[in-house]
Formats: sequence, structure tokens, C-alpha cells
Amino acid sequence: MKAYREGLEIRERLAARDAGNAEWQRDLIVSYWKFATVEPERAAEHYRAALAIAIKMRDAGKLASVDAYFVETLERLIRDAGG
Repeated sequence: MKAYREGLEIRERLAARDAGNAEWQRDLIVSYWKFATVEPERAAEHYRAALAIAIKMRDAGKLASVDAYFVETLERLIRDAGG
């Protein structure tokens, strides 16, 4: 868990440093998504954080077409997690 947290903190700092960097934003989405699997009691919270970024990227035209499924899938995962 410590390594997951440290990795997430690094990605959060990078993403905050350059909000326009689509790669760093995507990395943060994936980190939150993975964190939800190792912290199931907080899964909805992590999925919501990932979804917020994905929606922002989609609306700005920065979400790659290969990642277009992120929004719909994260919305479903939030519902499934009770959030």
C-alpha cells in the first residue's frame, strides 16, 4: 500500500504541475482506478476522482479515442461500488 500511495502522490504532483499534459492526467486516472482495486472500501471515492479527470479531459478534447470508454465505465463502477 505504501508503494501505491507514493506512486499516486507522485502522479498527483505531476498532474497538478501541468494540467494540460494529457499523458500525466491519464496516468492519474489509471492510478485512481488501480487504487480502487486495492482499497475497495474507498473504491467509489477513487473512481469519482478518476471520473472527474476523465470528464474534464473529454470535455477539453484531450481524452484519446482509445480511452473514450473511461467515462461510461467509471460511472458504472461508481454505481456498482455504491457511490
